[in-house]
Amino acid sequence: MKQARETIERVCFARWAMTKPDGPGLRYCITVTHNDAEQLDEVLDEMLHEMHTIANDRQCLLEAIVTDPATGRIWD
Repeated sequence: MKQARETIERVCFARWAMTKPDGPGLRYCITVTHNDAEQLDEVLDEMLHEMHTIANDRQCLLEAIVTDPATGRIWD
């Protein structure tokens, strides 16, 4: 599990200025730059797919929800 989490942090989150608001916990804050809502959907769908692939390849189960704090919109 640790290897999957570290790989997801390195591969999926690092390019989006990741921070961890609760230190060693499992919550992350990322800032995704985008031009419009459609592009944001594509970026987050791709990121979630990549996260699930990494977890699956390491025989882990991943539950992930992305929330836009400004709008309350959710991707999962």
